[in-house]
Formats: sequence, structure tokens, C-alpha cells
Amino acid sequence: MGLLVFFLGLLGLFLKPAIYVDSAAILPPLSKYVVKDAGDPIGVPCTKNVSNAWLDIVVAIDISTNMGPSQITLQLGSELRKYPIGQNGTRYTRVAIITYATQATIVANLTTFSTPDQLYTAITGITGSTSDSGSDMSDAVTQAYNILYNEQPCDQVIGCEQLGRPAVFVLFAASGSGNTASVLQNGQNIQQFGSIITINYKPTDATLTNLLNQLASPSFNFPKSWTTSDLDWALTQCLFNKKEFFWQGRMRGRG
Repeated sequence: MGLLVFFLGLLGLFLKPAIYVDSAAILPPLSKYVVKDAGDPIGVPCTKNVSNAWLDIVVAIDISTNMGPSQITLQLGSELRKYPIGQNGTRYTRVAIITYATQATIVANLTTFSTPDQLYTAITGITGSTSDSGSDMSDAVTQAYNILYNEQPCDQVIGCEQLGRPAVFVLFAASGSGNTASVLQNGQNIQQFGSIITINYKPTDATLTNLLNQLASPSFNFPKSWTTSDLDWALTQCLFNKKEFFWQGRMRGRG
């Protein structure tokens, strides 16, 4: 009987329901057991060379009337075109695209683009809304979490023997509307296995600035005057340079 109670309790750790705040879903903490280690065979090596980058990137772009995407798309398209975009080979980067206003839309998933030119065409083809002033960041962050979480290499309780690309969420924002609690909770969930880069296109908005400061990984919150060097630096940081692994949102050092 005692053994049954133990296993039922353990099962409960991995079957936590979603929490709802103001009708917006806050996903439960990550239940997968993900090894991230820059130094051994089951970990993730880092690179300082963008032509050799091995990443899963989800880009979310505010297309509301608060910020037309024309401020972003040409520069971003040219920037990501330098990366080895693909679906095959030993070293390649995958990119998914989300646009958001009142609602978030997945424009492309991680399996969509096979060449840098395909990605460039998709990004530079994004147009902004002329009437939608909503900027539901919470929906965009939730969609990004879902995409990246589904690509984590395993659900094993005792460790992952597969390589997983470092995961990065890049958010271009001009408004802080939406469910703030959901934004921050799902941002924390993403950071259990990846990193968040934010670009603030309305730094005079104190609410937005505070939110992005909390959401971004340390040193990864950039102003709208961001440069390709800024993004290259952030994307190629060795984020897992210590032997660490994550389980149920708790970080533990390993020898």
C-alpha cells in the first residue's frame, strides 16, 4: 500500500493541470527531464560562429498598430539569413515565427524552412495590422512555450541520452497588454530549458519596460536600436556552460 501511494504521488508531479488566471491558461512547470551540458556527450555544445549555430529559435513579432512590423522585418530577415537554416545535416538552425496583435498566430513552425532564403522571404513578407491595436503578449509567449517544449528531447525521469538544440525565444514588443501573470509564468517555463531575448520598441512605456526586464534572460533585453551584433551575441552565448540539469523547475548542479 505504501508503495502504491508513493507511485501515485510521483505520477502527480508529471500530470499537473493548467492554472487559469483571468481566463488565460498558465501552463504548469516543465515536466520533462532535460539535460543541458556544454561539456559532455549528452549535453549541448555552444558556438560563437553564427554559420555553425545549432539552435531552435522562435521569433514573435508584434504586428498591432502599436508597432508596424516594417521596423523589424527587413533587419531581422537579413540577420537570420546568415544562420545555417535547414532541416538536415549535423549543424543547422531552425526558426519558427509567431505574429501577434489581439491574438497570436503561428506563421511558421520549426519544420517549415529548409533554406535561409525561405526564411528571409517569410519574415520580410510579414505585414502589420491597420486596425488591431491589441497586443496579447501572453498568447504569443504561450504559443512559443508550446513549440519549444514539444522539441525537447525526452521525458525520461533519469536523464536524456539525446542531444537537444539550445532553445531561444526572441520577442519584439511595443505594448505590454495581455495577462502579465501568464506572460511571466510561461516565460519562466521557457527558461527551464532555454533563453529569452526581448527587444523593446516602446521604452517610454514603463509597464512594458518593466515586463520585458522581468521576462528576458539576464542581459538579453535590448532597446529598439538593437544591432545584428547584439542579436548574434545573445544567440551564440554558451547558456549552459555549467553541468546543470533541470527537473520540475528546480536546478541542481552536477559535479
